[in-house]
Amino acid sequence: MEQLPTELIELILASGRLTIQDVLNFSTTCSNYRNVVCNSNFVWKHKFMQKWPQFLPLFSKEFSEWFKETIFIYELSKRTHAMLSTMSERFYKKSELSNCDMGEWALLMDEMPRIYHYVAFDLMTIIHCDEPIRSFQVVPVDTPGNKTLQYYALKVLRLVRQHHLSKVWENFMSLPVRQQILEKGAVLIAQWFQPVHDIKCDFISKKFDDLAVQVIEELRSCKPNHPLHKVPAETIVKWSAENLDGNQWDVRECQEIIQCLTTVLYKNNKFRGNSSTYYVPENSFINEVLTRKQGIPITLAIVYESVGRRLGLKFDPINFPAHFLLRFTEGKREKPGNTYYIDVFNNGSIINRGVCPRSSFSNDGSQFDCATAKEVVERMANNLQVLYRQHTNRNGNVSTLRATLELCHLINPQDFATIVSLARVYMWHNIDTNWLEASLLRRGAGATEQEEHVLQMLRDYNVHLVQNNSEPILQVHTGCYMTACKGELGDGGDQDGRFFRVNRGSNLFRLGATLKGVVKFGFLLSFFFLSNHNS
Repeated sequence: MEQLPTELIELILASGRLTIQDVLNFSTTCSNYRNVVCNSNFVWKHKFMQKWPQFLPLFSKEFSEWFKETIFIYELSKRTHAMLSTMSERFYKKSELSNCDMGEWALLMDEMPRIYHYVAFDLMTIIHCDEPIRSFQVVPVDTPGNKTLQYYALKVLRLVRQHHLSKVWENFMSLPVRQQILEKGAVLIAQWFQPVHDIKCDFISKKFDDLAVQVIEELRSCKPNHPLHKVPAETIVKWSAENLDGNQWDVRECQEIIQCLTTVLYKNNKFRGNSSTYYVPENSFINEVLTRKQGIPITLAIVYESVGRRLGLKFDPINFPAHFLLRFTEGKREKPGNTYYIDVFNNGSIINRGVCPRSSFSNDGSQFDCATAKEVVERMANNLQVLYRQHTNRNGNVSTLRATLELCHLINPQDFATIVSLARVYMWHNIDTNWLEASLLRRGAGATEQEEHVLQMLRDYNVHLVQNNSEPILQVHTGCYMTACKGELGDGGDQDGRFFRVNRGSNLFRLGATLKGVVKFGFLLSFFFLSNHNS
């Protein structure tokens, strides 16, 4: 063994049959082998690739510190577990955690860009661990499979995702309009609401690429001389990454591609509008739509537009009040043909000029403005907000509604109604509102009497929260907030069954309260009257 050349030893150690632990064990046999292991970039690059292939895109070709990076990941995992292990004793009284409670995690994410990917992977590993705990004794919190550890890992993962995606959204909005493609916004929505799933933009893009290839093959079988077949692959890649200024084909050529596109999506792949279970979140998540082949108009429109863009077609997303359509003008910009709508929810049916309900067309068919990527994403978020308001039951988890409102605020920080709704949720669940107050101040709030009133209530609430040591100051059913959002507060009570009754017109409010709850009820009631006044 001692006579083996170093190159051969490195080849053996780099084998996929040996784990990182095997290599480390080998390094302890003698100082010579320890030097080989510690100084071999070849070995550690292969070990890294075998252990974490998903992280390779994070590195440049020139990167060479694979051993140090491996050590860093393991040390980071220890930090993650140590931080998680302390959360139960600190936050066991809280059903929802404030941003300030997660401050240490936000600071950790900002240390280095790659940390987000490492921590998210580690948290998902904890959450998905199904290893049984075969003991009747109390086990340490960081024991694999411990439900307490998984519970807090999920809460942290949600924050970690949102912290990262907030920056992704800011970067997206800073791009030129040409590069703000709809599929990226749809992926952000899916990532925001599905933190336990590792949804990659590249994976979704590959799905659209595959559908585009199917359309090209369908076109080749019926129109072998179509000029699309002569387009270089590099050009199609370019089309996939940016919005087009116009169609790349004349009227007849556009019609031929549209026909094949509709055939591939609706006949071959069985995409369809999900009318039977329209109001489910999965219809708004692009990864689920591509898997289940069902969706609502806005997500199916993103599928149709994304595939069509890869084929040199330009579709305009149109935000109708009760529906979402794509507008298409045949031919190139310098010589356009007919303009019509495509109803993607109904098998890609064509709605001709003047036929679309509740609409009228000018001579050029362009009365309705094309929706921007931001407007499309905002509509998707608003759809989910309505859905979660309707489906959060009295004892339900408010996390999804909170996440929806926080996303709506991220997309449109100027929306005062969203700020008021967020304040309601935060105050109802004893969540710190300092960042919301800061957001209002950055917005320039205080110019109106209502804005000044909200600011003052937030300040009073935060003072009250600090004075009461952030302990729950009102025990009520979680779902009471939901009915409050709709204009009336539902029944709720403490263990003694005491209630406050407040009459407002025909509405009867019954709210269970402790003595400490009097203050909180006043805050919430003020917000209720304020929001009703706004509406």
